Amino acid sequence: MASVFAYAPAVKKPIKLSNNNVLLYYDAAEGKMLQFRGGMLKYDYVYDATIKQSRVVPRAVDLKTNRTETVKDVVSVEKWFEKFAQERLHFQTERVSSNSLEGWVEFEVPSLELDEFTEELEIGGFEYQVN
Repeated sequence: MASVFAYAPAVKKPIKLSNNNVLLYYDAAEGKMLQFRGGMLKYDYVYDATIKQSRVVPRAVDLKTNRTETVKDVVSVEKWFEKFAQERLHFQTERVSSNSLEGWVEFEVPSLELDEFTEELEIGGFEYQVN
């Protein structure tokens, strides 16, 4: 038996991040500094009965920032192996473990099947290491 480590390709994945900034607003009518958390302040014009006139009232609004992040796509290796195992039922190859942070999947492959397995990994476009 040989251990084969198949390395997942790096893909760019879009993610949305929330801005959680500290926002300050000085309320001149009350003479206080107000503090909000969010992406930005929006202002509403509201009638205030205590001073009998309209005034500006701030509110925090959440902003989402789009960003792409490069991650290792371990799922593509696992899907490839499921398809491989269904096509070749006579193979004794087993998936042992995986690490999504480092981006590898470990397989136990019998010596007789090693050449064909590594050839299929190359056809699938995956990098691998045989131990």
